[in-house]
Amino acid sequence: MAPSVKPDRRISRLNPLIISTIIVAAAVIAMALIFFNWNRIVHNAAEKIFAGERAQYEEKIARLEKDIETLAESPPEGAKNTAPTENGTAPQPEARTADRSGQKSNCALLEKKIINTISDLEDRPYIAKYHLPNGLLPKLESIRRKLLAHPPIVVRETDSLYSILTNTAHFYRILGKNDLALLRDLITGENDHLEDILDTFYHWSKKDDDCGKKSKLFRLPLEQLYEYAGFFLNTLGGRAYIFRRDTRVRILVRYYCIMIIDRANSNIINRHGIDLRPAVDSLIRELKAAPPLKYRERYLARLMTLKGRYAADRGTTP
Repeated sequence: MAPSVKPDRRISRLNPLIISTIIVAAAVIAMALIFFNWNRIVHNAAEKIFAGERAQYEEKIARLEKDIETLAESPPEGAKNTAPTENGTAPQPEARTADRSGQKSNCALLEKKIINTISDLEDRPYIAKYHLPNGLLPKLESIRRKLLAHPPIVVRETDSLYSILTNTAHFYRILGKNDLALLRDLITGENDHLEDILDTFYHWSKKDDDCGKKSKLFRLPLEQLYEYAGFFLNTLGGRAYIFRRDTRVRILVRYYCIMIIDRANSNIINRHGIDLRPAVDSLIRELKAAPPLKYRERYLARLMTLKGRYAADRGTTP
């Protein structure tokens, strides 16, 4: 009778250890694959879920913008200003004509200033390298149309990872690589002149109702600028964009965003209910500590005025 072979106890003790090691290794590999591909997995899933909904909203926005333009260009009958003056008489046509004449002159001067600025920019080497067939002005108009037609997410951005990712890549998604590169070169190349350029364009936006509708230049309606001002001040994606820029650009963007939202408050169109007080306080502190800007005292004076006004509205001491 052949002797029985006893199992090696060492092997039997190692088997569970080997099996456990294999299971743990497989789990680690699986988790690593999920971790490194998480953004792509979530993005692909989100794209399928939200594609139809996003298309519906874009269609609604396009229809609303078209309706607004139609109403703006064709005011209803009876909307003419025929209200009597204090002495009971109707406004004199001569006075209205004089006002329109002065406004037209101011608009013409501002429009000429913008055209000259853009003409000067076209001669810069960093603009010439793009070989723009129709010049810089049509290119800027194209960029303006794309951005205003596709506003970013301003409220409830953190409700989903998809919203955060969408906002973080907003400009790249809407403009594409080449247009975004052009804007970056423009901001970098004109850093020393950026205060004057932004001041000119901001004044043009303030006169959009008076000048923009009758001009061949681009329009900058407050309702649409408001969305981007809220984006830069009130969202993770918007803040990420400006905090990657240098101090001068960051301060100027935040300053004009505050001015735009303040105008929205004055016109009662702050539909997202953005509270300006934290942004005003933060920018005042940054301006005081920042390297000198050409118009820093002007910015600080306006911000201090806003700080006092909003504190008074809340019944507190500024």
